[in-house]
Amino acid sequence: MIGEFNLSGVYVAAAVVTACIAAGLLLVLARLMQHLNLYRFFLNRYLVNLTLFVILWAGVARSLELVSFLWRIS
Repeated sequence: MIGEFNLSGVYVAAAVVTACIAAGLLLVLARLMQHLNLYRFFLNRYLVNLTLFVILWAGVARSLELVSFLWRIS
């Protein structure tokens, strides 16, 4: 697991960095879903956004963990 990131001498928790990346991806995905009118299939669009954020956050955290592991090996 990645503990923290060093950004110009300031250590930032990995959870904050991965959450920001997931939020950026969610903004793009929500715009796409709105443009394609996919929210009409769901009862509450805010719950859909929350669910997508949690899924994206888990995916980003897992992928960064895998990348850091592979980087450490080579």
